Amino acid sequence: MKKNLVTWMAKARDPEFLENVIYALEKKQNEEINKIYYLFTEGKAEQAKLKKVKNHFGKKIIEIPIKINDPTSHSELLEKVQQALEPHLPEIGFTCVNISSGTPAMSTIWIVLKMVDFFRGRAQFYSAQKEKPSLQEPCIPKEEQDIRKVDFEAPSFLKLVREREEQLHSQEPLDPGTAKSPARKKMQIALDAFAQMWSPSVPLFLRGERGVGKTYAVENLLATQKNIKPNKVISLVCSVLADDSRLAEDELFGHVKGAFTGAINDKKGLIEEADGGILFLDEIQDMPRIVQRKLLNTIEKEDHPYLKIGGVEQKHAGNVLLVFASNLPDEELRKVLYPDFYDRISYLPIFIPPLRNCPEDLHNDWAKQWKIARKEDSLVPEEAPWNKDIEDFLVKSGLPGNFRSLRKLALYWNAWYEKKDFEEIKHEIEFADYKPSKALTLDNVKEMLEENPINVSFTQKEFDVCNFPEFHNISYDEAVKKFKKSFTGWAIKKYGSKENAARELGCNAKTLRNQHH
Repeated sequence: MKKNLVTWMAKARDPEFLENVIYALEKKQNEEINKIYYLFTEGKAEQAKLKKVKNHFGKKIIEIPIKINDPTSHSELLEKVQQALEPHLPEIGFTCVNISSGTPAMSTIWIVLKMVDFFRGRAQFYSAQKEKPSLQEPCIPKEEQDIRKVDFEAPSFLKLVREREEQLHSQEPLDPGTAKSPARKKMQIALDAFAQMWSPSVPLFLRGERGVGKTYAVENLLATQKNIKPNKVISLVCSVLADDSRLAEDELFGHVKGAFTGAINDKKGLIEEADGGILFLDEIQDMPRIVQRKLLNTIEKEDHPYLKIGGVEQKHAGNVLLVFASNLPDEELRKVLYPDFYDRISYLPIFIPPLRNCPEDLHNDWAKQWKIARKEDSLVPEEAPWNKDIEDFLVKSGLPGNFRSLRKLALYWNAWYEKKDFEEIKHEIEFADYKPSKALTLDNVKEMLEENPINVSFTQKEFDVCNFPEFHNISYDEAVKKFKKSFTGWAIKKYGSKENAARELGCNAKTLRNQHH
């Protein structure tokens, strides 16, 4: 399996030293390097060095600039490196980390990140050793470059750091027992019920918009319920494979030595890597259709058979729990997925509702995102600010990125605390003028009803607009207004009052009053 390399700029010797490190990793450690996540401090000398490195490695280089006031400060380095790498973690995936470049302080920071498992069990750390002691010859011949694995168990007191981090993560809003809104309660009940009967023979299918917590649900909640260690939860965002079916097949199934030019060793695929754990394929709509068909055979049979590229012997990964996820509505998803593949992965669907459908949980969600954004030694108050103005803003903004939007607001407000008031902040934050999509389809209505525990059935025929003449020859806005009024009237009649209906539908009574008139 190809891995990505994370490294700091070797100021005096790159790109020659970096080339030698990659050569040593591939030749001596059998690591195939795909991309290079390249950290460097901002400065003229560094920019000149970066230009040489980019000329040498081209598109393989992912630039990660870091502004450091004191390169000898361990605390500043640790904070800045974590902040810089955190957004890249989902795409970095399986990683080789070179701890040799940069200052001695930076080498220490890599060790600390290893001890607290910052890369979630998906990184192997290496130390590149210079065989020639002479500083006169910074470019070491490739055959003389040595590289060694950094393997050791973290001291027990440092494991407490990781345990503390897990405790903080355990307070995330999707945790069982924390929900107040009907929509989120329904999701938690389904998640718990499916997890209990979940087996390798049937996959789970998570549905929901971006930022609702699908990855968290898999890597924390489901893994915990099935007693699976973090390093056995293998996640892949399928969008990275969208344009290359051969690469997608190679990532999933692996290959045998000699299968194609460049296949110098046998390679494990993600299915094999995940045996005994969970294989989570996110954004499944981006999986090439030809690979969907090949994956279908693996899903259909309980022992999960698969064939490596170039292989003749069928392999089996019978102890893999499969999870698929998508943020597309059902109508769009059916257009891009192979029909048999869609049917097979959607036996056990779990819908994770957007935050706008969970207004009763917003205060709690906001408080937790504020806690994550706030620094321990900050002058910003520990308790998240909350009032009617904040609540109205969060409800009306739509929070298009869901938890990501909340975290963005929390980080922005923390940065400007006591420098700008909330009135200024709410007009500057990008999602403040968000307007929901104008697409009104059968699937949207069905999903809206699935998000709320209402005992009502819709079929394609029943919702055919041809059967509703009152919706003919009127504008979209008029149609939506008419539908909302009709639906609200039905709900109030069913549940006896606006307050009861609001509680059951997961919205405010004020919203129902406005829509009913």
